[in-house]
Amino acid sequence: MYNDYMINLTIDNLGMNFEGVARAENKVYFVPNALIGEEVEAEITEDKGKFAKAKLINVKTNSKDRVEPFCPYFYKCGGCNLQHLIYDKQLEFKSKHVKETIEKVAGIKLDVNQTIPSTNSYFYRNKGAFPITNGDVGMFEENSHEQINISQCFLMNDNVTKALKVVRKYIKSNKLKGYDFTKYAGDAKFAVIRSVNNQTLVGLVATKELPNLQDLYIELLNEIGNVGLYLNINTQKNSTILGKTYKHINGLKCIEIEEFGLKYSVDLASFLQVNNDIKNELYNKVLGEIKNEIVIDAYAGAGLSSS
Repeated sequence: MYNDYMINLTIDNLGMNFEGVARAENKVYFVPNALIGEEVEAEITEDKGKFAKAKLINVKTNSKDRVEPFCPYFYKCGGCNLQHLIYDKQLEFKSKHVKETIEKVAGIKLDVNQTIPSTNSYFYRNKGAFPITNGDVGMFEENSHEQINISQCFLMNDNVTKALKVVRKYIKSNKLKGYDFTKYAGDAKFAVIRSVNNQTLVGLVATKELPNLQDLYIELLNEIGNVGLYLNINTQKNSTILGKTYKHINGLKCIEIEEFGLKYSVDLASFLQVNNDIKNELYNKVLGEIKNEIVIDAYAGAGLSSS
């Protein structure tokens, strides 16, 4: 509808989803992959009256903070939003975003310290969920259920990447078509993989039993070593990844972790910081700030801080 509707914009902010924000003619425009200070040419894709969504066509004036994304899938994949922004500015914006959100939602004005930098900006994630469709496993394009096939995710740690390759081989050799997320039809829906301290859990999310799962476990065992395989049944017709029914196929049942003098375990459904280094920084930061105070453990996932 808007294929011929082009507009020139100057980006003055970043939105909650890290898209470029521009204001013109009493309307707010949201332009993914545009950065503050850039003059861009954009195509209107959706007009909602007071605001509109637009596709970035051309950057006429580049921000000095724009960098080349390290991931070759960045401009197609919907998994990341800020790889085109220099890392220091990413941290700066995230701190600003937290501050503004607290003010807007809670009405509280406070100073927010600089976001803690990560030791690694890629190959750090210990968990990923990958949709299975079109006979392959990959990632969704941004704001869609269109899959892009990826050789690897450049944020995932090595064991997650190894497991993903084995799952891809399994899907193709067993000729699984996967799941149509627009028609809610199909068998295999997601591969969910978590790996911490060389302990790896792999879960195949499906609407029914899948073939040759013991063979898949053997392949994973040969490739990774310390691994566990689950089948998760999810027949829900929505965006929820994991269902409530689990079938343990073989190997590890959970990941055992010992840190800060505590032992705890996590599974595929547990909430755990996906960046191990940042997790340790966060808890050390909290431990350094408290002295016999009461600390509220609010939405802390595995509950490590209240153990």
